[in-house]
Amino acid sequence: MKQSNRRPARDRSFLSPKEVADELGVTPRTVYNWIYSEEIDATKIGGVWRISVTSLRRRMEEEG
Repeated sequence: MKQSNRRPARDRSFLSPKEVADELGVTPRTVYNWIYSEEIDATKIGGVWRISVTSLRRRMEEEG
């Protein structure tokens, strides 16, 4: 049986700051500011910030 060299699909339960910025219509710098001021929950995974989809939804609901 031949092994596949394909990488597994990305886990879409976490988004990059750029993806969040694009979704909300703000700059990535704004998203980083939210992370550092703890206005949005984020986790460093492999040295890179990731925002949970749940946290993004919560932020969108707060902005209304």
